[in-house]
Amino acid sequence: MFFLCCILYFSFRFIINRYRHIHYLFITFLIITTLEETIIGLKQLYGWSLSNHALFRLTGSFFNPGPYAGYLSIIFPLALSFTIFGIYILYSKTTFSEINNLKSLISFIKNNRKYTILIFVSTLSFLSILLSLTVLPASMSRAAWISTIVGCIVSITNCCVQKKKINEYYHKYLKYHKFTLSIIVIITAIICFNTYLLKQDSANGRILIWKIAITNSVKYPWGVGLGNFAGTYGKMQSEYFSEKGHNDTEIKIAGAPDYAFNEYIQILIESGYISLLFFILLNGYSLYKAYQTKKYPAIAAITSLLTFALFSYPFSVLPILIVYTFLLAWCNTSNYSPKWKRTKQKNSISIILLIIMLSSTLYLVKDSYGSYTAYKAWEKQKIYFNTGIYEDIIPEYQRLYPWLKDNKRFLFEYAQCLSKSKQYFQSNEIIKEAIKISGDPAFYNIAGKNYQAMKNYHKAEKYYLQSIHTVPNRLYPYYLLVKLYKEIGDEKKSKKYASILLQKEPKVPSTAIKEMRTEIKKILEMNNENNHDLIKFKEIYK
Repeated sequence: MFFLCCILYFSFRFIINRYRHIHYLFITFLIITTLEETIIGLKQLYGWSLSNHALFRLTGSFFNPGPYAGYLSIIFPLALSFTIFGIYILYSKTTFSEINNLKSLISFIKNNRKYTILIFVSTLSFLSILLSLTVLPASMSRAAWISTIVGCIVSITNCCVQKKKINEYYHKYLKYHKFTLSIIVIITAIICFNTYLLKQDSANGRILIWKIAITNSVKYPWGVGLGNFAGTYGKMQSEYFSEKGHNDTEIKIAGAPDYAFNEYIQILIESGYISLLFFILLNGYSLYKAYQTKKYPAIAAITSLLTFALFSYPFSVLPILIVYTFLLAWCNTSNYSPKWKRTKQKNSISIILLIIMLSSTLYLVKDSYGSYTAYKAWEKQKIYFNTGIYEDIIPEYQRLYPWLKDNKRFLFEYAQCLSKSKQYFQSNEIIKEAIKISGDPAFYNIAGKNYQAMKNYHKAEKYYLQSIHTVPNRLYPYYLLVKLYKEIGDEKKSKKYASILLQKEPKVPSTAIKEMRTEIKKILEMNNENNHDLIKFKEIYK
């Protein structure tokens, strides 16, 4: 993915440098996609079409409302900047009273042809703003709300205060700047606090992730590798909860996240301190270059994206990553494209660059096609997996493994198939690969079952305890431990974990938890009866 973004970045820079107004085409495309996304979102809200997630009504064409709202929040300030520019052109070149109907507007455009593209983009931008305002509140994405507000503030500051006429208006009517600023700060603080209270457990969960990740970052100064955050964080959290003295709130909100919900922390853990520093410097330099060349819409959009990155995972979403790459390329190009003369040397450079881009793209498309066919084949095999035909589909999973070894759900199913087919050693080998990319305690549960089946009770206990410490609010590993201690005859530990299972409040109540508790109660009753019979036998023997 990183290699693809680098190719895309230089491609954008090459095209924007060569064709002066081509960036308007890309921006128009982004705004049109935003219009399309808002229409899809409205259809989902009114029940005219289905979302892409069973738990959420609004996702657009994305898999989750978070990335969907994040995409809209990035384009929103961009659209606002162009809307303001369009209004400023009309305001500076004429008076609003002169443009009172469609005919006068068309006449103005004919007389000012050089502004035609900008007015067209501004009109589309205004429409996208109106539609986005109807969808963004319904997404319930606090990160998107905050990033939209920040992006709009930057957009208005850059686009409006820079203009002389509006600057005069500002100085004429807003005399009490400090008082106004104080009111804005207070209102912002109230909004932020209420936003936190809206989903308090979710916010606390993210704070816990950041706390554990930052504390442990010193152990990985060079990073753990791209895509390995989830697996590494699972081990960090397991170590954190294996120590005593944690409050019930932290235990309740703990989970097995796939992302850090903060791109800066995720870069720090995956790539180390130097990569994080490079990322910050790259964005700082790009914003500085954009400010120098007066690319205010790009500044607003990147600021919004970087704000969204504080609370979410935009760089794990391909459409947002492509938008970010384009914005960076646009920031780092000059306003005035050089005049390309058709010399043999420059034609050769263009051909070489084109060949590199095409060959890289073909290689990536070939690789993507292989993954696509593997996913299609896996979808067919899921039918057999769900019906419990495990042994027959192992050869097909083995064939798909090279293509899908980075997918934790596939690895879970593959390990489960091997375990159910009594191929315990092979199952544990797959689990070793899975826990590198995932912190899901379900993998530890399978490993524990495998070792228990192989009569290696010490390792089975180790993996069950690892599962408990990774996500302490899940009850299933406690149930497995009770069964393990019952099997090896350790009544003391069996009773200890049985009482925890019966007393512990489940995070999400379910019928499976009720069934587990019923079974554990029966085991305890049987133990009590056996103990009672043993006492009677001893008395008779005496």
